Amino acid sequence: LVEDILERQAADAMALAGAGGSAWNGRVAWLPRPGGRDPVGVVGVAEWDGTVFLNREYVERPLQALFGRTAALGTSECLRARGALSVVLHENLHLLESCPGDHAATRACWSWPLVVLEEGVTEAFTQARLDAYIVRLGLHRGMPELLGAASVAAYPLFVPAAETITRGVGRLTGEPGLEVQRRLVCEAGVRKFGLLGNLVLEGSGVGARVPPPDQEAAAQAIGQAAADILGLVGRLGSLLSREASMKVSRQVGREALARMLRELERLDAAYPGAVEAPGPGIAAPGRVRSPVQRSRRRWASLDPDLTRRAAALDR
Repeated sequence: LVEDILERQAADAMALAGAGGSAWNGRVAWLPRPGGRDPVGVVGVAEWDGTVFLNREYVERPLQALFGRTAALGTSECLRARGALSVVLHENLHLLESCPGDHAATRACWSWPLVVLEEGVTEAFTQARLDAYIVRLGLHRGMPELLGAASVAAYPLFVPAAETITRGVGRLTGEPGLEVQRRLVCEAGVRKFGLLGNLVLEGSGVGARVPPPDQEAAAQAIGQAAADILGLVGRLGSLLSREASMKVSRQVGREALARMLRELERLDAAYPGAVEAPGPGIAAPGRVRSPVQRSRRRWASLDPDLTRRAAALDR
């Protein structure tokens, strides 16, 4: 039943992401919120007090239609059902936090750069794990057609940028982009840019040179380099078509990587250290590379012009 899905929503989101906690307060309410604060088209909200607000037409009714039926779901019914389930999962991913109070604290820093990263990473992870969510709920047993059916991701202006950034960071950490997304969704927004910067700092090898007292500030500086450009795309809103939004978003993601690389180069110069020697059989003499050189090579396949774009930021 729909009530069962909503009762376990926080536990399911925590399990799918491997998160340590959720800010959900146990309450579900229906849009619109009191005071008419919701823009047209909003179908779910993770409120700062931990309440999950959902849209009856977009979420409750498609889920109710799943139960008690005997015929297979049609294409449009699958689309509506997956859309409803994605909203429930998406809103509960917003509520994940490693420290109690982090979700509420995010309100103070909720601005366009964080909106783009938070919504982009959350929706990207939602779509990637939607089938796993359906299996976890057991809906695939009676409705196998739900698995692998078409879905339409929200936030076309944010998701491609988030996917580009997390794929690039994964090249440094040696992890798939989806794992980087998972690590980011497990933290509330107030910690996301710091975590992003720390993943780049540690994955590049530069972090090993930075003294412990300076590491948090160094990670924040890398995260802020991405935030500066992400804030610009957030203001475009509905001015672009879906296709154009996705194209611009990917470009912004690559620009964010370039800006993080530029900040990484600044930190590399600020904290000089011995160039790491290669392990046996790893590289021939004369091919030893610094952490920043390795980072640049790992990102080059995502954007061959990354180095030029990073250098251009000094002009």
